[in-house]
Amino acid sequence: MTIGALLAPVGMFWLSRVSEHSHYLTGVGLPLIVFAAAAGLIFVPLTMTLVAGIADEHSGVASSMFNAGQQVGGAVGLAVIGSVAWTVVNRHVRDSLSHAAAGHNLAGHAAGPGSPVYDHALSSGVTTALTMGAAATVLALIVTLIAIRVRREDLPDSPLVM
Repeated sequence: MTIGALLAPVGMFWLSRVSEHSHYLTGVGLPLIVFAAAAGLIFVPLTMTLVAGIADEHSGVASSMFNAGQQVGGAVGLAVIGSVAWTVVNRHVRDSLSHAAAGHNLAGHAAGPGSPVYDHALSSGVTTALTMGAAATVLALIVTLIAIRVRREDLPDSPLVM
């Protein structure tokens, strides 16, 4: 779990460096592979840790509470990060349009999808959102290192909860 918590910020920070000029493999593909490996190293041990010490008849409820919390946390996180991303995109497009209206030379740089202005604005929004995601994974690493204290012998023999 600790190795996954160490890898997750690396993958997210790498992914947050994506720009409108990035190549898919190095800008998106490889960072997502690193993050996916980290998630795999985190979630199975975390689930086992959460049900460790829970009576067998209550392990299903404990596991479902973990899953429900994970879904709610993901939804709230996505809403916040998505709102920030689109706020940044909107601000960049609006600033570019106000520069054009003020007489600055932006000929050929309309702010619609596919334009350099829009591409840069979208890239900035995504970078901001993913940087926030990287910060959240650093927070998860800190929580993992400080708060989760379980011995191997306290864990169930199998990740399967019966």
